[in-house]
Amino acid sequence: MPSNELYDHRQDFLVNFLQQYLQDDIRSAGMTKEEFGYVMDENQDIVKRFAVLQPYWKRTMNTGYARFAKTTLQLIYGESDLTDDNIMKISAAYRSHMEDPDFFEHILCQLCHIRKIISDHAGKRVRYKKN
Repeated sequence: MPSNELYDHRQDFLVNFLQQYLQDDIRSAGMTKEEFGYVMDENQDIVKRFAVLQPYWKRTMNTGYARFAKTTLQLIYGESDLTDDNIMKISAAYRSHMEDPDFFEHILCQLCHIRKIISDHAGKRVRYKKN
């Protein structure tokens, strides 16, 4: 199975959460470039960063990307939404997952039911299959 070392992962939940398509929905909801920069700054307190993100998150909750993100929150963290009450819990769980060498196997094989993967990541060819 692949280990986390093959992936350029970050230890910050919000950066990972927003780094893909969801950031476009958040920005379209009115978040300024400066606000987005602050929310993505891993050196700032995650609770304060979430406070900036929260009104835009609420405005985008019914977009396709946000619904996918909420499904991920439910499947991986057991939470139906991202809130003031659970941001620290989810952030801690995310950091724990990123340190778990079996986390990607769990996601790919157990949650996604992928049986065989051939990956060429940064010149490292990895082949593995579900037992």
